[in-house]
Amino acid sequence: MARALRKKVNLAARLVEGFDALPSPVAEPKEIQGLIDRIGVRQEEFARLIKTSGPSMSRWVRGTSRPSGRMAEKLGRLRTVLDILEPAIEKKDLKHFLERPHTRLRGHSPISLLESDHGLETVKDLIETAFTGAFT
Repeated sequence: MARALRKKVNLAARLVEGFDALPSPVAEPKEIQGLIDRIGVRQEEFARLIKTSGPSMSRWVRGTSRPSGRMAEKLGRLRTVLDILEPAIEKKDLKHFLERPHTRLRGHSPISLLESDHGLETVKDLIETAFTGAFT
């Protein structure tokens, strides 16, 4: 078991290092649905998680409208966080990790910090710290 955990820690650390480039925005319906599927929630839950309305989310997934530039950038940052987390955390735990306030984030949740590139860097630091066991 300790060997498997070490393997996950090493993988997560390598992944965080590999995601230095700024993420590209996510605005295509298939990409948005892909994020929903990756987290394992319904559209309505995903809409609440990213702080948008259910009807807007439905229109984005159907392709009848697109997220604003800021929201598309936030979704791109979320995709980056999922790319880092998925090899190291179970799908059922992703939503909880994203929405739970962390003391290392001064009481903010990771999803709330994805409004900016600086926030993404802060979340990546949290992930690296969490998976290297530097805090409990």
